[in-house]
Amino acid sequence: MPLTRRDILRFAGAATAGIVFSPLPWKMLDDVAIWTQTGPWIPKVPRGPISHVPSICSVCPAGCPVTARCVAGVPSSLRAASGSGQPLCPIGLTGHHLAYHPLRVAGPCLVEHRGEKVLTTSLSLDEALRRLPSVDGDRSVMIVDQRPGRAISDRYRAFVRQHPGSFYAVPDDDASMRTVGYDLERAHTILAVSTPLLDGWTTPARTARLIERRSKNDGLRILAADAARSRTATLADRWMPIRPGSEAALLVALLHLAHAHRQPDMTPSMRAIIERTTPERVAAAIGVTPVQLRHVYEKLTERGPSLVVVGGDGSNSVDAETDRLAFQLNRALGAASNGAIRQRPAIPVSEGLRERDLAVATPLSSVPDASVALVIIDGDEGTCHLSWESIVRTLHPGASIVVSLSPVLTALASHADLIIPSPAPFESFGEATGDGTDIACRYGVSRPLHPRRPGSVDPELVLGHLSGQVIEHEAALRDKVAGIWASRRGQIRTPDGSTTNLTSVEGAGSLWTALSEGAVWTLEGAPASASVRALESDASATDRLAARLSELAAGGATSTIAVVPTTWAPVTSCSRLSPLMTKLYQESGLRPTSEVAAVAPATAHACGVEDGAVAELRAGEQSSKVKVRVSDSLAPGMVQLSAGPDPVGFRSPEPPAVANALPRGRAAELRKS
Repeated sequence: MPLTRRDILRFAGAATAGIVFSPLPWKMLDDVAIWTQTGPWIPKVPRGPISHVPSICSVCPAGCPVTARCVAGVPSSLRAASGSGQPLCPIGLTGHHLAYHPLRVAGPCLVEHRGEKVLTTSLSLDEALRRLPSVDGDRSVMIVDQRPGRAISDRYRAFVRQHPGSFYAVPDDDASMRTVGYDLERAHTILAVSTPLLDGWTTPARTARLIERRSKNDGLRILAADAARSRTATLADRWMPIRPGSEAALLVALLHLAHAHRQPDMTPSMRAIIERTTPERVAAAIGVTPVQLRHVYEKLTERGPSLVVVGGDGSNSVDAETDRLAFQLNRALGAASNGAIRQRPAIPVSEGLRERDLAVATPLSSVPDASVALVIIDGDEGTCHLSWESIVRTLHPGASIVVSLSPVLTALASHADLIIPSPAPFESFGEATGDGTDIACRYGVSRPLHPRRPGSVDPELVLGHLSGQVIEHEAALRDKVAGIWASRRGQIRTPDGSTTNLTSVEGAGSLWTALSEGAVWTLEGAPASASVRALESDASATDRLAARLSELAAGGATSTIAVVPTTWAPVTSCSRLSPLMTKLYQESGLRPTSEVAAVAPATAHACGVEDGAVAELRAGEQSSKVKVRVSDSLAPGMVQLSAGPDPVGFRSPEPPAVANALPRGRAAELRKS
């Protein structure tokens, strides 16, 4: 009997119905869902009694109070402490996952590169320490501290001070370099210059309060000046698109208007720069009109207190000139006198150490080229982007070694010669030094929740091997707490929200007990003096600023494609991100990866590329393959992409390459691949 088309359709229909009603495909989907959600990074919780342990989150410096739900002593979840009034960000909610990170380093190891592959060879701790060179004589050491202000930071600084020619380096955009904090809660008008004010720039609690104020229409006005229509720009009352790299020119133009109306005190050289930087002279180079500049200034002076914030988005450091210009403008707007900006106090140093005997922090970009023989990269990462290129230029050719103390094989650690892993968060006592954008400094201690993984080493032991003075990790933290108690300043805030003056605490031991049980020490800053950030106090900085403005004004609006690197600040700290969050980060599309480049429709047409096409983006000697996304959120002549690196441990069990770390405003070429 011949098989007709009708028979085929009947068979297909019956087969489809059978599959729908069969449990097989639904069981397969269920299994896939289970397999993808129970990876090795998920805590393996045993059966046992349930307890709730107060602590703080030390994954980032903010130090939000948390309560850990533990089963048989193993943390199964973290939540914000009930009395804190501070929500936790997604990074903090999954902080207990980091002990299970798939790229955890099991112990000391040598790192070797074979092409694009990274190979590690295990060593004993004694073998690893023997490979560290002697620091006697003329050998220069650089310690890169990504989380300054901790107890180990004091030890690093003391060690560097004892070795002339060595450096205690911090990332250029690290919050610890800020001596001025912003009282965002006091302000009625805020101008965010290339700063993700509402998207990870400050703590989740402060961001939530800003958004709540806007939702209640209490008069808060937010102005955004950014190259792209960021989340902050979208939520702002006004968005002023500017060319990348023109932030300093924008601030000087606004200072020109403030100078004409308020005559702020300044040196003749700075006054000359401001007087000749009129809105008409630099507006085209900034990418706006003089009318827009004057309108923004009018909004800043219409109702105060007003604030101007700069800080980058984790993909770009804010140079000293731009940061100081923001302070000058805030001072001209009266923010110093009304308390909207305040001088942030420093956390007291550890007991037994004196501030004058400690090395001063040096921005990484200020360390001379080819000057360092031994580099130690602290493994406690912050939320700033630190590229390998910024470190490799400091190495003495042919006679240098790089040691990473990271617990995870990150992109940065994979470039090191030797890894001696430190404990992961919540495996030992951790520290939080507070939000660097706030007017107050804070200090908190997180207690261990996980058993320590064999093979991890406290940084104090590595430093003690070099200096000959070994101190235990907990003892170092107790010394830090004793130094805070000896200052007799500040308050203690307990997890239930109550506060107590430090003078009421009976001793350093009592303060340690309170902090280890989730309390946080807080000290508010003093009024910001005019000399804190005065740009004119640095003649070379004034000269650099004048040269930048002249070059920018002479170039005007160019036709070249300018790079706008951007990222979500917590993601740049890739070893501090749970792989469960990287899965959401990459599969949801809420955050772009380093493989996606956004351009305006006009730019895509001019470059001959289409939406969804694969193209090559080249900037100088750097190039990468990108997927084009056409978007009207960018002005023509710009290309926006994530500065990377992408979060580790999800795409492959190997560390990612640091990709697309391109300077803001750099000229680029986009073409079909």
